[in-house]
Amino acid sequence: MSATTPMNPACRYKVAIAAPSAPPARIGGVASAHYNLYSALAGVGCLATLLTYNEPEQRPDEPGIIRAGASARMRSLLGLGVTAYLRLHGSRQIAYQLNDIIGSIPGALRMKRHLRHIDPDILIIPDRGAPGLCLPKAWATVIQVVHHVPMRFVAEPSFGAFCKVDAVKATALEQKALKTVDLVVCPSDYIRKIFREVYRFEGEAVVIPNAVDVALIQSIEVNDVRRHLRLAPEAPVVYIPSAGSPLKGSGFIPEIIRSLASDFAGPIGFYLSGNIDAKLVSELERVPEHARIYMPGQTSHCETIALLKSCSFGVSPTLIENFSMALLEAGCCGVPMVTFDVGGNRELIADGLSGFLVQCQDLRSLLWRSSSLLQRGLCERMQASTMQHVTQHFSTEVIAKQYLILFDSVTRITGES
Repeated sequence: MSATTPMNPACRYKVAIAAPSAPPARIGGVASAHYNLYSALAGVGCLATLLTYNEPEQRPDEPGIIRAGASARMRSLLGLGVTAYLRLHGSRQIAYQLNDIIGSIPGALRMKRHLRHIDPDILIIPDRGAPGLCLPKAWATVIQVVHHVPMRFVAEPSFGAFCKVDAVKATALEQKALKTVDLVVCPSDYIRKIFREVYRFEGEAVVIPNAVDVALIQSIEVNDVRRHLRLAPEAPVVYIPSAGSPLKGSGFIPEIIRSLASDFAGPIGFYLSGNIDAKLVSELERVPEHARIYMPGQTSHCETIALLKSCSFGVSPTLIENFSMALLEAGCCGVPMVTFDVGGNRELIADGLSGFLVQCQDLRSLLWRSSSLLQRGLCERMQASTMQHVTQHFSTEVIAKQYLILFDSVTRITGES
């Protein structure tokens, strides 16, 4: 660098970002959000490293990414132990929160060893899996991003029979992990409110949305769902994310498909992402013949985006959200979404511009708004405005600038203390 070349101000920050896993693993919303944050900060000049702690299978490290996670055998043994522990405490319902934390410990301990060598100024961790449990206090400026909050899933019949014992035990460990945290970031005002209600934390909790890596998504080649379903190029294709999850409204999906198929005269396609159980598959056998459904099961992040990019619009009857990466990535692909006004959805979707929001469980309104997007003119106009809205508000460049401002403030505060 010459003496006249200005130094990028972000270069003064050495940042480590923790994530459950990283591409090309089949990753969920938390891992996608943190991978995008890593890309965002590296893109503006930070010395960024991504460290994972819950990889589902062994993969080699690569430049900028250090991977870790429990072996399949260790994961199985830990899972058996957690199940036995919860049963001793009266658990008989759906329980995975505590297992998620305990299963993350081997990878988080390995991540801790790598952090000693990296010696970052700032460490950004998610709450999912509570990797903060394995970190020493006052070792670096630690920022935790809140995605999950286990207590959201109990005492709500429409979500399913989630175990309160499991959620309470997991929350207690997450509360303990907060002792290592200097500041909390919430992707939405909704989750900040929930966080403050559930946890005791004396530090600041700020709102910065999740980022979407526009350049990465633009680089992925389209895999047209129409080709798989033998549909004409002009046929509409509807995206339904995480279709097999009760939390994402799997019970509404047969009626959504039947209704949209009856509103459209010709063949219509549906792309259902994620794993689909046998019960839902059986129910979908009774939809109209001209409704053609593509269900590839669990796919990698890139494979999912490649299919998503060919869709006309999407419908997400989700019952709970923080700041959905699935909806965010759909918007980046120019796929407007119709969804329930729950959680952080209203902070992500501009109603009438980048999609439609309707009252939660108001299926009639959801179907009406969805049917309106079968009109090609309206759908094409909203596709363009959707992509523009997401790029302007949630691109990695936009979100990185907000984090740099945060770094300036938090390092000044911790430096003074």
